[in-house]
Amino acid sequence: MTTSSDRQPGSIGQTSRRGDHRGDQGGRQGRRRFVIWVGLSAGLLAVAGLGSRRVLAQLNLDQARSQGLVGERLDGLIGVVQNAPGVQALVDSVNAQRMVRYREIASSTNAPLAAVQAQAGQTLIGRAQPGWYVQSSSGSWTQR
Repeated sequence: MTTSSDRQPGSIGQTSRRGDHRGDQGGRQGRRRFVIWVGLSAGLLAVAGLGSRRVLAQLNLDQARSQGLVGERLDGLIGVVQNAPGVQALVDSVNAQRMVRYREIASSTNAPLAAVQAQAGQTLIGRAQPGWYVQSSSGSWTQR
């Protein structure tokens, strides 16, 4: 017959040699670890959520480009090619983000903002995929 002193650690019915006080601390530490884990998980989910919104906005921009609703302008911004619900809000949002970046670049390189925008426009128009609209030098929209 086995007694409690013969049992291996972790077996059912084992008594603690440390006493009740230490067992209680282990419980508190376990709860503390759980609270920290929940906090970290919530923070990571919040960060992931922000990233998802950014990816979602990018997908919407790509969809709008593919549907011929928006096009790349000479000044590095996007413009409305065809009006549809939500297009102007998308254009405003993307252009605001781009302008923040263009201002940062202009400030850090001591270049005129217009020059930074023109370079960005040239680059973005050069990268436009077939079917997307781009602004020509005359200001009209042409499809690649």
